[in-house]
Amino acid sequence: MRTDGCNVRSGTGLACAMALAFVLAGPAQAGDWTFYRHDLAGTANAGEPLSTDQARALYVNRALFAGGDDYSNPIVAGGSLYYTSGDGSVHAVGLANFTERWSKPVSALGPLPPCITMSSPAPVGAPAVVGSSVFVPGGDGYMYSLDAATGSIVQPRAKIADVNNLGEFLWSSAFPLNGKIYVGVSSLNDCLLVPGRLVALDQATGNVVGTWWADANHQSGGGIWTQQAYDPLTNRLFATTGTIAKGKTTADQPWADAFVAIDPDTMETVDWFSPIPGDSYSQDVDFGASPTLYDSPEGRHFIAATNKNGWVYALDRDNLAGGIVWQYQISGSGASPDLGESSIVSAAYANGTLFVGGGRTADGKYPGAVVALDAFTGAEKWPPLPGETRGIFHPAGFVLAGMTVTGQVLFVGTANPSNGRGILYALDQATGAVLYQLATAEIFGEPTWANGALYVGDGTGSLFELVPNPLGPQPDFDLTVDRLIASPVAGGSLNVNVSAIAKNGFNAPVALTVTRLNEAATAAFTPATLSPSGQTPYSSTMAISTAASIGPLYETAVISGIGGGRTRSAAFWLVVHDFALSATSASAAQGSSATSTVTVSGLYGFADPVALSVSGLPAGTTATFSPATASFDPQSTSTTSTLTFSTSPSTPPGTYTATVTGQSGGVSRTCTVALQISQPADFQVAVMPGNLQVARGGQAIYQVSVASAGSFPVTLSASG
Repeated sequence: MRTDGCNVRSGTGLACAMALAFVLAGPAQAGDWTFYRHDLAGTANAGEPLSTDQARALYVNRALFAGGDDYSNPIVAGGSLYYTSGDGSVHAVGLANFTERWSKPVSALGPLPPCITMSSPAPVGAPAVVGSSVFVPGGDGYMYSLDAATGSIVQPRAKIADVNNLGEFLWSSAFPLNGKIYVGVSSLNDCLLVPGRLVALDQATGNVVGTWWADANHQSGGGIWTQQAYDPLTNRLFATTGTIAKGKTTADQPWADAFVAIDPDTMETVDWFSPIPGDSYSQDVDFGASPTLYDSPEGRHFIAATNKNGWVYALDRDNLAGGIVWQYQISGSGASPDLGESSIVSAAYANGTLFVGGGRTADGKYPGAVVALDAFTGAEKWPPLPGETRGIFHPAGFVLAGMTVTGQVLFVGTANPSNGRGILYALDQATGAVLYQLATAEIFGEPTWANGALYVGDGTGSLFELVPNPLGPQPDFDLTVDRLIASPVAGGSLNVNVSAIAKNGFNAPVALTVTRLNEAATAAFTPATLSPSGQTPYSSTMAISTAASIGPLYETAVISGIGGGRTRSAAFWLVVHDFALSATSASAAQGSSATSTVTVSGLYGFADPVALSVSGLPAGTTATFSPATASFDPQSTSTTSTLTFSTSPSTPPGTYTATVTGQSGGVSRTCTVALQISQPADFQVAVMPGNLQVARGGQAIYQVSVASAGSFPVTLSASG
């Protein structure tokens, strides 16, 4: 193929090749960040200036506490910010006042396949803004086209994945290209592996205009849960694919767990390579990191991505089948990157350097790692960091989200599964030195740099805007809560530690207040004002108490600290454990017994014993439970007890409503049981005629009638 007079395949014309390389590797546009990974090459490079001195002077300019987990890369376009959230919606935030303009529910509703235990899957992939439209991959498997100004649906939503029946899901973000939107389809859970594919939709109509299948026969395996990248010189769309199907090998499914080049017009495979020839379903090592495209000054065209086996692979994207150019191990292997195993971190690229990160290191010594590699050879570029023999940065936690670069700075978000906390780091691209850090909750979404500001969300739904202070680094503090999730039982209480982390010589008292908390809960601080002690952090104990009437609860709470002319806030999840009762109906005849099954359902992690009792019984009736105290199996969220009603012959027939009460600690919950009491089974026999005469050896015929008070069999016999 020839483009703009350059022979791309032969690489002739060094100056031409270099010019094309810089066009591809550079940012798609300065200012806005309109889709995940910023540009068609997937470099995550904002292309805006930011010096190391400016990074040291970063501070939280504004914060928004919307609730819900922020998993996606915030998208900035036209003065607004768009993000998908664990609360099930896509949100639009006006950057002029940093308040929400609109939100749109896009989560799945209704039952899911039996092997999937979650409910109402929320959107995960980032939106893409094209003109006045916002394209959103919904948690319900539909692609939405929304009006950027109002959030209203511009065109009928297009169903891409069958979430409820087949367990398909759109983990991928929306990728806009040449009038189309591309999105990958994969499994909501590997217990139900689905046919992986890449779907193309017309931006104007929402119609599906093409599908690429990871299996030539459209069988399961090869799901795409990553973002694509595009090379305009060769008109190739690049994807990294997921798990091989059960019982299959790379020979059976060469396009699964692989780098694949796809013609975006015909949706046909052009080239491919799987770096793990012995891969299988049971290993569960596949690509959860998006590909990054970049070019060498000599005109060689690279593609790189990290596999869940912990290795980063770089290939020549003009010849994927040619195999691996270089490889580097960033982490150990593992099937649970969200718990700190392996890596699904999408690499960032700037100035000949590929920045990669991951979870627990292969030697098990560190929870995570970040490294700068020569993008063309895979060699480490940073000098040994303090206390290290190699140029590898080990953060306090693991890296899950993609990383972002701009100017001289690399932004890295981390998560710590032991306490639910996270840290946003700003690192010097040249040395790996820490320039700035912000204490947050877990960070699972890639940070965004746009128009001179950094935007990052965390696991409590907190959204932060950071900008450099023109006066340089100023005394400041971060406010943290030592638990991402505070989990009392309804009517109970617990203590949570709150800390102020001083930065840049901050030494002022910090007064603590609660700025958001459910009305059925209270919080008190001891002490209410944090006083500098010469050490950091300095802490207070927050005692949270809940009323028994609060019921099951899962929502965010926010506390604030005011000191030194600054206000800093921190959010955490208040999750209140509770239980609910339900019971089946029962029926019995007078003088007999009947049973009802009482189910105790634990809500939001409730697992305490529940004592059962019953009231409202009809006269002459007693009841017992077996067991009288319901206990939970560690692997179950519900338990049952058998309620036996014993009636007497004098119990009046009729329909009664009994009340079952469950008591656990200071919490009492009830349900009702419909009890039907009927008369005992009875019948009458009549014989017609009353008597007959018959000669010896003859026969007599009588008509026998049976009248019953119920529906039951009657056995007749004659005697005498």
